[in-house]
Amino acid sequence: MPATIEFYAGNAKAIVKAVQEGEDPRKLKNTVGYVNLSFHLPPITSIDQLVEAINRELNTELPSFEEALEDGQLLEDEEDKSVDLVDSEWVKAVAGLKDVPVEPVFARWVEIMSEEEGAKISPSPKLKIALGEFLQLVRKTSAQKVSLLHVWSF
Repeated sequence: MPATIEFYAGNAKAIVKAVQEGEDPRKLKNTVGYVNLSFHLPPITSIDQLVEAINRELNTELPSFEEALEDGQLLEDEEDKSVDLVDSEWVKAVAGLKDVPVEPVFARWVEIMSEEEGAKISPSPKLKIALGEFLQLVRKTSAQKVSLLHVWSF
């Protein structure tokens, strides 16, 4: 079974508790957003490659996604499930990039993932939609001053 790569925005404690208890955090009244970036991508490296694509396309210097998760682990259990708090400074930095052009960032992201895999990747069109939704979620998280959580499981 491939790993899931999900992001939730809202109350960190409530989201962690829901994940821990096998509940759907999207049903919580204080969860303000959700994006699923699974689509058979490796959990951390694919998001780091997305950050690299944003950096290349917009000539920015965002820190890696892996750095944004340092010291942010809120849950790791024996069922291969993890919940990490994304650093609020990383969220602010990404949210501060106004009008990120999804099409060229997506194309660059696919190019970088293909380079890493050593073969052309043909991702689902759903991934491009999810990329736009992810960028919107990061902006919403920053604007509403709530937590952004990265949840993955096998």
